[in-house]
Amino acid sequence: MERYPVLVSARIIKPMHIDHHLQQAALRQLAASDAPVRYGDLKQGDIESSLFSYHLNKLLDRGMVEKTDDGYVLTRDGARWLNDNGFGMTADDAPRVFVALVMQNDAGDYLVGQRTGQFHETINDYIVPSATYSNGSDLPEQINAAIASFVPADALKERADHGFVQIKATYSDSAVVRALFSVTFCKTSDFEPLQPYSSSRYEWLSLDAIEKIDHPSALILRDIIRYVHRGDSVREPIVIAG
Repeated sequence: MERYPVLVSARIIKPMHIDHHLQQAALRQLAASDAPVRYGDLKQGDIESSLFSYHLNKLLDRGMVEKTDDGYVLTRDGARWLNDNGFGMTADDAPRVFVALVMQNDAGDYLVGQRTGQFHETINDYIVPSATYSNGSDLPEQINAAIASFVPADALKERADHGFVQIKATYSDSAVVRALFSVTFCKTSDFEPLQPYSSSRYEWLSLDAIEKIDHPSALILRDIIRYVHRGDSVREPIVIAG
């Protein structure tokens, strides 16, 4: 078995990309919304309608966004592309890199997140606490920052870094993506889960509850937990609903 972490991929049917900040703003708003967004709400501020419509039509033409009777929504492929590439104006074939935390409290429960907004509808991932790795600082600093965003300073009791694992996930339509996770195990006292990101909600779940989650992405949770406790490598490619 490969010993590097896994994520989800997008089968790109149209040449998806982002090339303007208005496109970024619209996509972020759609991703954060739990419902379709009407044109008037999507066009914020005093932006000229013709300019905004031009960039919105670009997203429609690329298959990232679609218009429904109730407003605009992300397409499944658009959500996948954003999940894999982020909201930046550049994208390449290199895997994304994340700082991932496996957090267990004194009760033996694990901190688990679930996507919100339209990502919840189109991707519906269950996730461990994580942050995107960047070149802005060294990895130890980024791990410390990720821990601080999820754990109150007085709640962390011990930690252990487990290096990198590759996560390879496959959608039901055979689209594949890979990602690298720097995995750190954190033992904590009991505390009310912090919610550092609006794109997901975190709660404490027992291992038994995680085992009962009826969604393919829960396999990733279980495998990473096993990895930090036994040093096992992550198992076979995982099918993510798509």
